[in-house]
Amino acid sequence: MGKENYFSIYAINLFIGIFSMSIIYFFSYSINSLKYISIGFVFLSILYKIILDKGLFYSLWYAFPVSFLFFIAPELIYYSSSYYDEKMFEAAILICVSGVGILFCSICKKRHYISSCFLSEENSNVTQLYLVVFLSFIYVYYTAPVAISTFFTGRSITNESSTLGSFAIFIDTLAYILPVLFLLLYKQRRISALLVILSICVVIVFQVLIGVRYKIIFTVSMFSLVYLDLNNINKKYVISIILSVFLLSIVSWALRGEGVDSFLNNLTSYNSDNIQQIFYYFAGVIQYYEHHDFSTYPKYSLFSLYSLFPRALWEGKPEMIGSWILDTGYFVENFSPSHSGSVSFFGPLYADFGRSALVFVFPISWLIIYLDYLSSKNIGKYSFKGILCSAIFPTIFFTVRSLNTSLINFYILAIVLFIYFSLAKIRLKL
Repeated sequence: MGKENYFSIYAINLFIGIFSMSIIYFFSYSINSLKYISIGFVFLSILYKIILDKGLFYSLWYAFPVSFLFFIAPELIYYSSSYYDEKMFEAAILICVSGVGILFCSICKKRHYISSCFLSEENSNVTQLYLVVFLSFIYVYYTAPVAISTFFTGRSITNESSTLGSFAIFIDTLAYILPVLFLLLYKQRRISALLVILSICVVIVFQVLIGVRYKIIFTVSMFSLVYLDLNNINKKYVISIILSVFLLSIVSWALRGEGVDSFLNNLTSYNSDNIQQIFYYFAGVIQYYEHHDFSTYPKYSLFSLYSLFPRALWEGKPEMIGSWILDTGYFVENFSPSHSGSVSFFGPLYADFGRSALVFVFPISWLIIYLDYLSSKNIGKYSFKGILCSAIFPTIFFTVRSLNTSLINFYILAIVLFIYFSLAKIRLKL
């Protein structure tokens, strides 16, 4: 297909995107109408993508609609119209309008199918094996006590007594990349398949005990994408992997809260505490900026880029919007100091530019198209870029929930991988 056809397809998708955004914005008179229109458009976008590709193939694009159905749809479905005040309804409309717009505008006919990279023994390095073993020791040493404590006492109590601080983010990153590194070492015939199975099982068991769903999804997504690619995307494994992630997420969700004592209660009941309350937190942002000026520059949208800069060297460094918005007076709860509200991918953009931030739907769509192309070319390669590309899918998935948290996590993962591959260039002999 020539460039002209790709341009015409994108022009059509752009028109559909603007049309669907307009329908949601102008015809959502209540939360019920917003619910049916928005979720309907999400399913239509998935169907349109499948028809355009003439089949269901891997594409980074699917991360966004699946995330929308995972995080946003439950809030639209669970809460009745009486729950929503004016600000929450506005928050719901803005998130749905921008989300559906991104979905349709970022649809592009599949051009590059993932092709496996042959991993020969010549590409392997003994240093890589030593590094993986060392990183595995660090991960188990610091994670095992936290996992056991969380299982018996609950996450809140464990977090209050934890001394890891920012180092905890590094430990979480190891959980994401270690199973992938073990898998690629196995493909290079450096280790046995048993070690690969052991690595993914240990990581998942720890994450289930800790009870944080996003960690499980992030880990299994990265591992699965690389595994499917190295096996030429054998479709018979796809359903089993999806079901495994779903079941693990349920178990992990049931364990969250007050440890093992709350397991059965969480598993058999469903209430507002089980939902991310994204509309609720974003409504606080909207109310705050009714009485304050917008930033008018990407102060919060690009927070992730300067978030790693030490606050000791920058006294005026801004806080992440999900943290300081809790102290604005809109919320009646007493949050713990470590709590942060999820204001969606659109929250930071709104804080900077208000409703005019809807224009960023288009550059975000172009970015997703480019990242889809990039990941399709590189997933499965034993390289910095190859493993990093496998992390883009779960990053986009969680960006729908919280833009900066997801990107900060991705940047730290990139730094850890860069250091790993830099050290791996040092060749050692057995």
